[in-house]
Amino acid sequence: VIAMIYGFLGPFDIMRSRLCKKLRKAATTATVPPTNFTVNSVQKHNAMRAMATALPNLQQIEIGGLNEGHKYSDGDDPYEQENENDTPHAIDILSGFRNLR
Repeated sequence: VIAMIYGFLGPFDIMRSRLCKKLRKAATTATVPPTNFTVNSVQKHNAMRAMATALPNLQQIEIGGLNEGHKYSDGDDPYEQENENDTPHAIDILSGFRNLR
């Protein structure tokens, strides 16, 4: 029943309401409706990392550029010489979401 209620809330509302084990388990089974969640900063990248385990049924994420001095990384960078001062952030976190469109 709680998972069905979570189906009407946005991802940030669900993340704030996970107070006990019962609510956390309901959040992992709830299908989160499509929302405008854009990952365009390091702070939102960290939020996406937390959501990958807490809300695996999130349906929509938009990936944008990170702040200056940061980059997405999914393995070896062929342009590592040019971007050696940029802080890498893993993009493979997206594989933790089961229902992405």
